[in-house]
Amino acid sequence: MDGVFEALGDPVRRLILELLAAGEQTTGSLVAQVQSRTAISQPAVSQHLKVLREAGLVSVRASGTRRVYALDQAGLGAARAWLDRLADPLAPFAQPLDALATELARGRRARRSGQGAAPGDAAGRDDRRAEGFALSECLRSACLNGTVLVNVIQNYANRKTPEAWLTLQRA
Repeated sequence: MDGVFEALGDPVRRLILELLAAGEQTTGSLVAQVQSRTAISQPAVSQHLKVLREAGLVSVRASGTRRVYALDQAGLGAARAWLDRLADPLAPFAQPLDALATELARGRRARRSGQGAAPGDAAGRDDRRAEGFALSECLRSACLNGTVLVNVIQNYANRKTPEAWLTLQRA
């Protein structure tokens, strides 16, 4: 994904991508369409196509003596995935936190049904250790950013309820 957003920073390159969104086009066709909208030389358009190709946004194939350009879905997908991570930075936590919530609910059910021990008992301490282990597994399996990690650790250190561990504020 190196250079993708640098390549997108130029308005001529964005125009070329918009033209290619309609389908494959030859170099000559692209040059003619770009020149109809802006004052640019053929070598300059070829240079822009090279930058887009090196960034992985377009692909090229030879068809006889012509070069045919098309959007490269892999490059566009990588850029889309990166932008999606920005839109929902907590998405990687969904599954590990769901698993943690399930384990904590099992422990609460066991204690309510009389299978668990009182908080002062050795077995009660084991239950809390198990909950702490579940939390550490959750943290290990998720890629936490520094802010979320600090909030989770502070909640745990303050001996808040297990439900508080699951309360992650979206920034």
